[in-house]
Amino acid sequence: MRSFIVSDVLEEAPQLVELVHTPSGSKFRVWLTEYEINRAKTDQAFLDELTQKYYGFHKKNLVTSIDSFEVGESNAHPETAKLWTFDTTNFQISLVKKYDDEFQSKVKRHVWQKIATIVSDQTKLNVSAQQCDTKWKGLKDMYKNIKQHNENSGNDAKKWIFFNKMDEFMYKKPEIVPPVTCSSSRGLKINNSATATTSTDVDCEENTTDCNDIENDTPKRTGNLGRKRARHENTVDKRHKDKMQRQDRFLDLFEDLVNTMKNK
Repeated sequence: MRSFIVSDVLEEAPQLVELVHTPSGSKFRVWLTEYEINRAKTDQAFLDELTQKYYGFHKKNLVTSIDSFEVGESNAHPETAKLWTFDTTNFQISLVKKYDDEFQSKVKRHVWQKIATIVSDQTKLNVSAQQCDTKWKGLKDMYKNIKQHNENSGNDAKKWIFFNKMDEFMYKKPEIVPPVTCSSSRGLKINNSATATTSTDVDCEENTTDCNDIENDTPKRTGNLGRKRARHENTVDKRHKDKMQRQDRFLDLFEDLVNTMKNK
């Protein structure tokens, strides 16, 4: 028997969905996308995850609590503290994901104003674009810090209630993934993340499609599997997997670069 059933869709997507705990009959509401709603109807594991997230958050049993990523709000008006509940924060993340392309092509403050208007309509509170922008910066900083921590081998994995939702669309962002630059004089250079101490340079000739003597010993993003590895996993096997992932990532980046140069 499933832990929850979706009993009532209350708003447009991202939608405010009422979930019912089958054994106890208790109800609560969360913001979910259309995809998440459909998944909740068939995926027991996903329902269990919702259970853990909701009750873990409200009982404050998570390693990282909601208070730990508030930025500039600790001394704010009580109404501000009431605004950024789990549901509202989850809803804003969904909106940022939805309008991600607009952040790249339009003036950001206009996009934040659109998001603030939607959040205000849904919460019945007066939310400004600046509040949404400030909140997002705090969420992004928390995501980046936890990601960097978990990618360092030997660290105990930190948990955060919004990490997976953020990771769905943030893990490829330039501020998260080291950017790649190339010129005829300096060649191809991959700038490493804050956790690395060296950089990788690959000599590249102008208007060519091949690069030789590629060396890449710098740790990179290991993805979700890296965060979930068992604490006592075999060290040699772990290093091998990391190396293969770094190589695949580099080849993908290099292929994109070559295609870009061809189209010029």
